[in-house]
Amino acid sequence: MRKRDLAILMLSGCAIFLTLQHEGDFAFKEHVKHESDHLPPPLIADLNGDGKKEVLVATNDAKIQVLEPQTRRVDEGFSEARVLAEFSLLPDKIRVASGRRAVAMATSVIDRYYKDGTPQKQVLVVVTSDSLAAFST
Repeated sequence: MRKRDLAILMLSGCAIFLTLQHEGDFAFKEHVKHESDHLPPPLIADLNGDGKKEVLVATNDAKIQVLEPQTRRVDEGFSEARVLAEFSLLPDKIRVASGRRAVAMATSVIDRYYKDGTPQKQVLVVVTSDSLAAFST
């Protein structure tokens, strides 16, 4: 008998011994939440240069919504935001949303040194699980 065979035999014996020690005791661990189920947080940016901030929200159906929050209070509570624009991250001919939700979003200005009074050009970049999309105002 070779040393390798003896080592395999000893390892198998240890495995059988440890298995019999638990006497069929078997339990599942707590489930693990996967981070891919979460959408990116909403962004706040002045997209159209009017001095008012808009809210960019990614939705579960692979769309990005541009919302205009209410500036005045209504009945001391929350009020609905008006949807200014909504666009899909899906290609025109394909409507399969599987794996195409937004993973990350960011906004920035293209040129920081515009003249006074000229609105700055904003860019929205959206990363999905299989693509990168850039939108400008």
